[in-house]
Amino acid sequence: MLSGRVALLVGSGDDSISRSVALTLAMRQVRIAVCYTERDEDIGAAVHTDRLIGAIRDMGGEVLALPVDLTQPDTVGPMVNDVLAAYGKVDILVSRVGMRWDPCVAAHLPPEDIDATVQAEIEGTLQCIEGCLPAMSENGWGRILAIGPFEPVCWTIGSSASAARHFLSLQFERHERPYNITFNLIHPGWAVVGPGRPEAALAAARHDPAWQARRHATAQDVADAAVFLCGESARFITGSQLFFAME
Repeated sequence: MLSGRVALLVGSGDDSISRSVALTLAMRQVRIAVCYTERDEDIGAAVHTDRLIGAIRDMGGEVLALPVDLTQPDTVGPMVNDVLAAYGKVDILVSRVGMRWDPCVAAHLPPEDIDATVQAEIEGTLQCIEGCLPAMSENGWGRILAIGPFEPVCWTIGSSASAARHFLSLQFERHERPYNITFNLIHPGWAVVGPGRPEAALAAARHDPAWQARRHATAQDVADAAVFLCGESARFITGSQLFFAME
C-alpha cells in the first residue's frame, strides 16, 4: 500500500510522463511534491504545473509545487527541506531530469559537447538522490526511480546517459539496500512526451476505454510501471532497468 507515502517528482512541468505518474500516485493517496525545472525557453512549465496541481486537488489529493534550478546545486537542499517541512518525510523520488537535445544532430556534436550533455543528464538526478537519502535512510524505506528523457538508444548521447544512470543505480543499490531503499530505471522509449490536458491524463489513469484500446505505449503505461516499482510487490527489485518498446 502506498497510502500516506510522500513522493517528490522532479522534472519538466509540461511533461506528460511526469503528469501521469503524479496523477496515478495521487489516486493511491500518495502526497505529491512537484518540483519542476524552470527554463527561460520553457515559460509554459509553470502553467502546466498549475493545471496538474488543480487536477490533483480536485480529486482530493495533497500536492505542492516548487520550482528548482538544477543547474545550481545549492538549490536542491532547500527544495528537499521544503518538502520535509510540508510533509515531514520523503518516501519516493521520481527523477525525470534530463537535457532537451535533438538526437538528429548527436552524431555531429564535438566530444566536449557530448560530455557536457551526458553530465547534465545525470547530475541533476544525483543531486536529488543525495538530498533525499538521509530522510529515506532514517525512515528505513525509500523508492528511487529515474525515468529517462526521450532517448533513442541508437544515438551516442542517449546511450551514454543511459549507461551513466545505470551505473548510478548499481552503486546506490549496493549501499542502500540494507535501508530498504531501491533504485530502478525506466526507459520510456516512444511513450508520449510533451504537454497535454490533465483531463485526458486522468482518464487514462483510470484506465478508461480509450486507454484500454491503445495500440502503443503511452505515458500512462510508464506511470503504471513506476507505481509498481514503488509498491511492496517490488520491494526486492533494485538496480534494474525497464525498457519500453521502441515501436
